[in-house]
Amino acid sequence: MGEDRKPAARNVVPTPEELGFDPVATREKYAAEHAKRLRDDGNDPYLEVTGEFERYNDVDPYVERGFTRPPIREELDVVVVGGSFGDATSFSKAFR
Repeated sequence: MGEDRKPAARNVVPTPEELGFDPVATREKYAAEHAKRLRDDGNDPYLEVTGEFERYNDVDPYVERGFTRPPIREELDVVVVGGSFGDATSFSKAFR
């Protein structure tokens, strides 16, 4: 490494000012919203899949029977799960 270059800082946590938001307050806000949605009846509102759709309990209809592959192991910077407009917007903002 050249004399004029410093090694990259590791495990440095940015301040709320640097981030533009307070992660602790955000975490508390989402925890409160999550708590509002918890239900005492657990899985009771869900129906057992039987009859016409019972075949989907044990089979993935989108792959051939017996399909296997090794796991994909990658280190990623961003993972977008979902396909809504909000997901696409978040994805595009991540690369600006």
